[in-house]
Amino acid sequence: MNLNLEHRSFCNKDNEKWIYFGNSYLKLFRLEEKIKKNRLSISRQTSINYSNEKKYFIDWLEKQRVYFDDSIDWWMNSFASKTNLTSNFLLNISSIKSIKEYLKNNKEKSKITIVSENYHLLKFLVKNLEKDYKIKTPKFFSFFLLLEKNTFNI
Repeated sequence: MNLNLEHRSFCNKDNEKWIYFGNSYLKLFRLEEKIKKNRLSISRQTSINYSNEKKYFIDWLEKQRVYFDDSIDWWMNSFASKTNLTSNFLLNISSIKSIKEYLKNNKEKSKITIVSENYHLLKFLVKNLEKDYKIKTPKFFSFFLLLEKNTFNI
């Protein structure tokens, strides 16, 4: 199976089957207006994976707290915040797990496009999927990743 990874800003309108990987409903809504064709929804599976991964995430956070011995550095970390279950980290972990499950269960499809909210999530996808699938990344991927690191929004 070939995976085509694209950034939401430079997304091809001719994509037949595509999955959105991100956290912003507004950006997803704009993409759906731009690409009128079939979006493959993984939201139900992501919700299930979120519930399943939540206990492992909380256990991991507790082990990190103990490891860092409740230091001020630990409590200044964003993972240690009181709202750590609203973290994008846990949602992204759940989403990538859902994407992997979808791809595993739909091997007969020859090409699927995954449209990402930003280049950091694209890099996350590449690192997690490159050993199992043939991946096509955007042109000048490294340049845009560097550019996005130095700006707030593209």
